[in-house]
Amino acid sequence: MTPFLQFVIAIVIIIAAAKVGGYISLKLGQPSVLGELAVGIILGPSVLDMLHWAPFTDKHLGDAIAHIAELGVLLLMFIAGLELHLSDLAKSGKVSAFAGTLGVFLPLGMGYGLARAFSYDDQSALFIGL
Repeated sequence: MTPFLQFVIAIVIIIAAAKVGGYISLKLGQPSVLGELAVGIILGPSVLDMLHWAPFTDKHLGDAIAHIAELGVLLLMFIAGLELHLSDLAKSGKVSAFAGTLGVFLPLGMGYGLARAFSYDDQSALFIGL
């Protein structure tokens, strides 16, 4: 089997499984993206590598699928940015800024504090907090 055919078969399996997962998720009253993400986790490189299926053992195939997945995330973020209206951002500006700031400094402080509790020096504790 040629590497290109392996790639096409892998992509077809991933897309078909994602669509089935999205459909099942909708039938369960959840957003379709939840089922698609669950299938993506199940069919991700770690599970496929554990099964050692012959069509998916090529290292270059895994790299190609990983690059396609990164491109997909990039496009998803681009589309999310296109759908964001500045008026909505202005309405929730203070709350968003607070949540973003808290999302950075709370884990930093907790990581630093936990590292200091285990007797790490300041520099190491700050690195762990980051």
